[in-house]
Amino acid sequence: MPLPRNKKNATKKRNRETALVPSSYVHRIDGAEGWEKVVDLLCEYFKIPNLNSRFGLKRVHSTFDAIWDRLDAAYTKYATNLRIRGGIVGIYAKMCPDAVLRNRLFKLGVLSRILPLLHESCTHHLALQALSSLAHHATCEIHLELAKLTPILVQLLEEYSDNPAFSPLIVTILCHCLAPIQEHVTSDVEYDPTSQAQVLRTLDMNRVLKQITRQMQKRTTSYFLLSHCTSLLLTSALPSCKAILANPSSLNFFIAGLRSLHWQNRGAFLSAVLRLFLVGAEEDTIRMFDPRLSMARKRLPDHLERILADYGFPRSEQSAILSVGSQIQSAMFRVMRDRDLCRLGQELAGLIMRSAFFPDGICEVADRKQLDVSLPFTRSAESLPRCAQALRQRGGPHDLDNADVLEIRYNLLNNRLLNAAGIAEKGLARNSEMSYFFYAIERSQDNTDALRSAKKGLKCKQITPFLRLELLYSAAENAAALGLGILEESSATTAVEKWEEGIAFIMSAWKDSKTFIAEAPPDNRHLSDMLYWHILLTIVIRGPDMSADLKEIKPFLQKLSDADDFRKYLFGIPICKTQLRRAQEAVVTNFAAAIAEWDNAILWINSTDHLREIPPAFECFHNEFMTQSFKEDLELNDGCMNNTSNTNMDSAHQHSHQHSHGQKTTSAHPNVNTNNVVLYECSWCGNPSAVLRKCSGCGKARYCDASCQKLHWSTKHKTECKV
Repeated sequence: MPLPRNKKNATKKRNRETALVPSSYVHRIDGAEGWEKVVDLLCEYFKIPNLNSRFGLKRVHSTFDAIWDRLDAAYTKYATNLRIRGGIVGIYAKMCPDAVLRNRLFKLGVLSRILPLLHESCTHHLALQALSSLAHHATCEIHLELAKLTPILVQLLEEYSDNPAFSPLIVTILCHCLAPIQEHVTSDVEYDPTSQAQVLRTLDMNRVLKQITRQMQKRTTSYFLLSHCTSLLLTSALPSCKAILANPSSLNFFIAGLRSLHWQNRGAFLSAVLRLFLVGAEEDTIRMFDPRLSMARKRLPDHLERILADYGFPRSEQSAILSVGSQIQSAMFRVMRDRDLCRLGQELAGLIMRSAFFPDGICEVADRKQLDVSLPFTRSAESLPRCAQALRQRGGPHDLDNADVLEIRYNLLNNRLLNAAGIAEKGLARNSEMSYFFYAIERSQDNTDALRSAKKGLKCKQITPFLRLELLYSAAENAAALGLGILEESSATTAVEKWEEGIAFIMSAWKDSKTFIAEAPPDNRHLSDMLYWHILLTIVIRGPDMSADLKEIKPFLQKLSDADDFRKYLFGIPICKTQLRRAQEAVVTNFAAAIAEWDNAILWINSTDHLREIPPAFECFHNEFMTQSFKEDLELNDGCMNNTSNTNMDSAHQHSHQHSHGQKTTSAHPNVNTNNVVLYECSWCGNPSAVLRKCSGCGKARYCDASCQKLHWSTKHKTECKV
């Protein structure tokens, strides 16, 4: 069949011919001023539709293969003519805002056409503009390939660090390709098997972050550039934590950011500081330490004795542990004589709710043979299910509650949290005033449910000082985690209600930690953790009003020093470098220095002057390769085009793009009124939530669920509600 073959050959011949740019065009191209003129001349010769309109890009879609063949053949033909090659790359750059065209160009190897131009001084800027266009809202595959260019880009940044046309382009390319891939990398980069981690392991992030922070510290740095750098630093906090800690300026930027005017920034920076110290954090060994060993230690120093005396030694945690341990031992000796398991069960249930410590010793008497025959257990912990069974058989008014407490404690001792929670759920159906049931349930739940259980438990009538402190600790810790998570995930499009919910969680955590610190014995095991949280949350809440010398938290820093001393002399074990400990130390130690170094940058972030900003280096790019009307046209996104982001970038980063494109925007960091926090707290238990139900009578009271509403109604709200 000769005709189809001849036709195919004719097509190839025409493509080769069109690749030959007439000498008249070559002369015009060589004499053209600016790359935009070169691009126009090449588009005119190759009959490429208008790339500044949607209609033109639609036509490109239909003839893309032919256009690529012609341009690529010309690129190869004129290997020594940088003007023609640069103009062709400029055409590719104008196609990249269309996601479909950009992805097709990438698969055909457009990156290999751009890279040679990076090494030519006359095409440096053009190549960087093309890479920037390719990187914006790109796929993960494109980000990975661009990330491999990091050494080249960093070298260019070092050479042209003071060039206002080059450095912003390089920084934004680095931010666009490195930030997304770091979001998908675990904390242990060395052993992470993902492709992102494999690329990240090959990069010298120390060198990258050094150049990034250098650009941020310039007085001429724009908000546009600063937001890009911030985005990269925030996403680097976990996978590149070693590089950040090796660069004190990066760490100081996070710490200085805690004084930002905007809640979202403060929440994001604190979360980043916490992530920085996740790798290498130690587990707190005090939770596994046998408190009985501390009783045999030498006398406490005078200042600790005075602190205990002022608080009341009988109310101290060590005194409670001594008392509970002694009473459990006495009860065990008694049951060997009277064999009354119900009495033992009642005593143990009461003691369990007074302390987290339960001595699991061997039950011994002089005549072991008598013990082996008469008692169905040999250890203290083994007595719990046996006593629970006896109480259930007797079935008195409080026997079932006590039996549940014993079985819950037995399951907790054996780390069967779900079994303990299941027993507690059944117990609540019978008695909703037992705080121990809520304590057991929150141990097995995630942040949201654990916070709700802790708040409900704090409102119970049947609560001991030990349980109150345990529930306060859980409530503060979970509320802090939830609040920081909400603030960090918020963006320019987030509803104000969501911001206020996040702040409600933060305020709830702050109040509960403050209450814990006020009520807890000075030798309490959790006191240090609560002080860590309270110090950090106080700084976040006060924000720009926090003084550089941290005078507002001096009393809590002294309490922390005392808590460390108690740990040292009571338990004789070193202070563990936990994640919270390291984060708190870093913030407190470097706070003044961080403010001195980064105060100007933080003030710039706080200001609203950037709302009118269009960075000069990018203004040239937009004017040269993309008209404003075309940008707005692209964002209408009519089906054949896809201009949406494939990755979740930092909201400040997105915010800066909106301003640079000249769009009407709202602040990405609204000043939320903290007085509205009460609108997101349950009127009965105080649990923060955005899905509270309103009282149908007054419309003001809000509740987690029907049980909270019923309890509030019966105790207080009945007389207040305007029915």
